[in-house]
Amino acid sequence: MKLIVLSLVLLTGGMALPFLMVSRFLEPSFVLSFLAYAISLAGLALGSTVAVQQVSLRWRGRE
Repeated sequence: MKLIVLSLVLLTGGMALPFLMVSRFLEPSFVLSFLAYAISLAGLALGSTVAVQQVSLRWRGRE
């Protein structure tokens, strides 16, 4: 459950950073754009991995 919450936080951060750059609350830069992309990608990968593990465990009857 903690990992799913972490992935949601990462995905939200990955959406918030570009929004803040477009609305000029943060100065747009290549590094910040790459960081937003990396955070979003990490959240998506983590959430997908945890979801697949949970489905696999339930399908095998271990939980």
